[in-house]
Amino acid sequence: MNNFLLVASDVHSSSDVFEKLCSLASSDKCLAFLYAGDLEADDYFIQDCLRKRNFTFLPVRGNCDNPYDWTDTGVPFPPVMRTCSFANLNIWMSHGHVYSEPDNPQDYDLVITGHTHVNSILKLGNTVFLNPGSASRPRGRSCASYAVVEITDSLALVSTRVLDSAVVIEQCEIRLKK
Repeated sequence: MNNFLLVASDVHSSSDVFEKLCSLASSDKCLAFLYAGDLEADDYFIQDCLRKRNFTFLPVRGNCDNPYDWTDTGVPFPPVMRTCSFANLNIWMSHGHVYSEPDNPQDYDLVITGHTHVNSILKLGNTVFLNPGSASRPRGRSCASYAVVEITDSLALVSTRVLDSAVVIEQCEIRLKK
């Protein structure tokens, strides 16, 4: 696998699921673990994983995240939304309960939200809208899932995957600007 970003949301205190995700994020190829809210970091094991992590963790706050739960994680209480960039891939991220998309989505290559617990990838123009689904509490016909954004020199391959098998559910390419 190329260098990648791990994307997940809506773990809701499920320590065994968070352990699986942290294991994926610990790969030397993982550039960062982007977390789209509702971790509910009150579980001791989740707090311990965050304190001992060997990866970059960039979360946003979900509607179920409480500032007191983050006290012992070693991670500041997350913002409601954030932007970041990796290898010319401009990313906007929010849980989706306050902001469901940026004011100008066309300014971003990738827009990430959570909240619905349903995985999806939608490309509108040059912007890909990604919801990794819920890794612990999927809704509707979706399954426990997460997303991977593999990055090469010229493109980013965005895919949602089944948590237990890594089978690709859906994928989409983003051409990177140079």
